[in-house]
Amino acid sequence: MERLRFANEREESANRFLQENAVEVNYVNDINGVLSIEGSVRDRGRIFSPSLSVDRDERIIEAQCNCNWYQQNKLYQGPCEHILALRMQQARQNLEFRI
Repeated sequence: MERLRFANEREESANRFLQENAVEVNYVNDINGVLSIEGSVRDRGRIFSPSLSVDRDERIIEAQCNCNWYQQNKLYQGPCEHILALRMQQARQNLEFRI
């Protein structure tokens, strides 16, 4: 049942990073409805630096990461686990801020 919670392994890893408090949002800026986010993710002793831009429809319109998955696939296979974790952490912090 636990394996059914996630669409793929990257989503499962992103959730694990959140549970381990391994994700830090360093920068958030909203210009004309485009949300830019930068941060860091600790993953097995390494620090990755994902960044992304999200449009008003919550679609990732641009993203980068220095991990191997992103270097090989860019966004053609979907975002890497570090980009996903950063987006999830930012959404979580935004929700806490509103409450």
